[in-house]
Amino acid sequence: IHGWTEAIAYWAFVIDELKRDFRVIAYDLRGHGRSGRATDADYSLERFGQDGDAVLRAAVAGGRVRLVAGHSLGAMSIASWAHQFDVAAHAESAALLNTGLGGLIAGGAVVAVPAFAERLRDPLGRRLFLGSSSPIPPFTSPLHHFLISYIAFGPTATPGMVEFYRRLITACPADVRAAVGLAMADMELNHALAKLTIPTLVMAGDRDRLTPVAQAERIASELPRLTELIVLPNTGHMGPLERPAEVSAALRELALTAG
Repeated sequence: IHGWTEAIAYWAFVIDELKRDFRVIAYDLRGHGRSGRATDADYSLERFGQDGDAVLRAAVAGGRVRLVAGHSLGAMSIASWAHQFDVAAHAESAALLNTGLGGLIAGGAVVAVPAFAERLRDPLGRRLFLGSSSPIPPFTSPLHHFLISYIAFGPTATPGMVEFYRRLITACPADVRAAVGLAMADMELNHALAKLTIPTLVMAGDRDRLTPVAQAERIASELPRLTELIVLPNTGHMGPLERPAEVSAALRELALTAG
């Protein structure tokens, strides 16, 4: 399950690796990629969890998948799914990649303010970042690349990676981007971890400004059946894009050993 402003294509490198051994199922989140907008304008995390359950039920017809994996918003969707449904009935294991389940603005390192203005962090984060509906220019520039690279990537990301992600962001409708961003700003899903009772892997990037390692450490500490916490070096928020070989290897190992 891909993340905020992304699409199935985000997983291309990982899918290419895993499809040698597995049938891989991926889908575009509501309002993203080729999936239609929410007809009721509902972009809540609760609904994203329900969408994931619907896809699982349709894809495995009463069976179980070896692994359900999500990046960022995709991992949040898995937590929401676990809160609402019996995860063990449909999946043998899970992987939560580059994510947080609450306090994204307070815990992130994108919106920085002086100590005396800390109370402004949340409104600034909502207006200028997560909740912004400002259109993203369809053209590229050194400034755009710098900002995207600074916010989303680690120091070894290539210009091609940054441009690929820029195109995904640009393709995501601005109103959808803002609605989902505000839903994430208001999200508090750490309590859902108690119901994620299947073996679960957590991965983070040590240079992730959006969901720093501290978020992953909290998730790992509260999971009933943590398999491993992997922190990828010199990696930002885009682990599956920046480190597809390492991510694929970890997912493959979990899928083969779980159950």
